[in-house]
Amino acid sequence: MSIDAGSERFYEFDVATQVQQVAAADIDGSVSYLTRVHPGWDIMGNANGGYLLALVGHALTQATQRNHCITVTAHYLAPCPAGEMWDVNGVLVAQSRQLALAPRQK
Repeated sequence: MSIDAGSERFYEFDVATQVQQVAAADIDGSVSYLTRVHPGWDIMGNANGGYLLALVGHALTQATQRNHCITVTAHYLAPCPAGEMWDVNGVLVAQSRQLALAPRQK
């Protein structure tokens, strides 16, 4: 299903995976984003893991200024309740024409 916003068309997943940069990359390369875990992408109140990874991937594509994340690995340590606001933090540790690494550092 899509949502019309003026002349642009957004799909529900596009809207549900938006992230907002709250801290630009500083001298050590750390960057911070804020996102909302939207209801409807959950299983019994906890956000679906693939959906959470899409949120992180969206933040990574913005931080690295790449069009797509080719590979991402995640380890889930606890459930993530839907409907809450979350910080996505990372540090850009290496970047070349073909590679960018941005692991979470906290």
